[in-house]
Amino acid sequence: MPMEELLELSNIDSSEIAEPLKKRIIEAFNLFVKTVKAKLVYPASSRLPQQFKEELFVRIKGLCEELDTIVFKVEADRIRYEELEVYRAPTRADNFAHVFFRDGILSFQIKQGIYEKELETFIEIISRMLRSASVDDDLATLLWESGFEHISYKLMDDVFNIDTFEYGTDSLKSTAQSKIDLRGLYENEITLDITAEDFEVPTEEKKKKARSSPYVDAAGSISEFIRKAATYDESEKAAMAEMLASDARFEYKIYTMNLLFEVLGLEVDNAGYHESLELFAKVRDDFIKTGDFKSAVTILTRVRELEQAFKNLKDLKLDKIQGFIESFASSERIKVIVNTLNQLKDIDYDNVTEYLKLLPWQAITPLVLALGDLAHFPARRAVCRALVPLGAERIELVGKGIEDPRWYVVRNIVSVLGQINNPRAMSYFKRTIKHPDIRVRKETLMAAAKVRSDEAFDFLIVALTDEDEKLQILALKELVTNKIARAYNQIEKIVSEKEFKDRSTDQIKEFLEALAQLGGEKAFIVLRKMATQFTFLSSEKQKRLKNYAVRAFSFVQSPEATKVLEKIAKARDRVLADTARRALYRKTKGE
Repeated sequence: MPMEELLELSNIDSSEIAEPLKKRIIEAFNLFVKTVKAKLVYPASSRLPQQFKEELFVRIKGLCEELDTIVFKVEADRIRYEELEVYRAPTRADNFAHVFFRDGILSFQIKQGIYEKELETFIEIISRMLRSASVDDDLATLLWESGFEHISYKLMDDVFNIDTFEYGTDSLKSTAQSKIDLRGLYENEITLDITAEDFEVPTEEKKKKARSSPYVDAAGSISEFIRKAATYDESEKAAMAEMLASDARFEYKIYTMNLLFEVLGLEVDNAGYHESLELFAKVRDDFIKTGDFKSAVTILTRVRELEQAFKNLKDLKLDKIQGFIESFASSERIKVIVNTLNQLKDIDYDNVTEYLKLLPWQAITPLVLALGDLAHFPARRAVCRALVPLGAERIELVGKGIEDPRWYVVRNIVSVLGQINNPRAMSYFKRTIKHPDIRVRKETLMAAAKVRSDEAFDFLIVALTDEDEKLQILALKELVTNKIARAYNQIEKIVSEKEFKDRSTDQIKEFLEALAQLGGEKAFIVLRKMATQFTFLSSEKQKRLKNYAVRAFSFVQSPEATKVLEKIAKARDRVLADTARRALYRKTKGE
């Protein structure tokens, strides 16, 4: 297949974007898709993918210089720049947008100053996701691990828009009995007189005439009545239109369920009551198998209402209805849900979450196990959202999920425990912080920060010595944000190590600024020593350390820090003096 046929691009109207710019944006995104797919199609020895990458970098760089930032919004089967559609999937099987949408990415943006290596890595990641059918690959995580400076993305937020339903028989209209005496119209109207002609087969010409005027030979009063019956005035036409519209809006599923619940309420025989419940179970399974979680929510909501009514009335059938609700949470029922979410594409995941939230706590263990069987990120996300309220009082059942051998299941469970925000979760975090997968350790730090207990903050202090640099900085930022002063001693110990100057620029900067913000007067002494210490023939690493120590002075709120900066600002070392002047400006602006 020619590369030009791999995608279908359409240009919808966007009056705020100039036509030449529209064309350039669409062509650039077209080239982006071609470049990714060329990476998949052509062998490594081919020159064509490299040519695509070089041309793409020139176009993207030019657009970024003009627009500063290019933001592409992701939907299920298309991608837009503002209101300009730059990509639409030609088929379900060939859907470039799905690789982003599947893992919950709402948009991604490319900023001015992008490096060619960044764009090349981005292309590598997208092509890897298109090639891989394994759930072990998570696009958002791969992008985070790459540490892009000029490429970023936005994940789905946790806002719900759950529909509510009103049901009843108020919308049903009854038809009044007609006042016309139809019997009187026909009674004694004609006397039948059968002749041989009545048995003759009509010719084609007579048939056509009969079809055009079927009542031409009828008695006068009958013919007139039929003519009038087929003629409607404006009010009658309006009434019929309203009836048709009402029929179109009629929620037949909800009405049918209301009737079934009325039958259930009138049932007094135990055997009949059991049969009625089994009927509801079958209807519920049918709804779920077809992906109609909206109707499944309606059924479970009504059953929950019935349970509450039985509690208030102290009805003897309460045990039966509670047992029926527990059956919704069985492993077999949860497997039906898993199969549906894996097989069907057009699923309203908000309704899935709402349905799962209505389940009893017995559903926790089957749902935790289901996380490992679900093939798509939005489905796992829906289950995690439901596990938060379900597991709020039973975190020991949720916590069992950290024993799963699959990293993504463990990460999901850690995320749920963090959202539950229970100090008891710390016992599980102490185990997951040692997980071999960095993505689990990262999620553990984020979850622990949400707990906001003394134990949780001590946990973050320990994480400052994690082997991964990004996790150290993540823990450091959480400690600074929450102003955890007792973290100072560990930070000072780290920056005082001889090997500290060999760390990356980002680490040196973040640690020294954290030292300044949490240490006060103690930090001033350490930073002054770093910034003013004379070293003969200083190495580049030592110069870098002094420079960032001076920069960190802007976070020390004391007159002494200002005096030191004013002195350094007059030094012969131009780089150091310039850093001191900028620090003074930030310090003055902050005060």
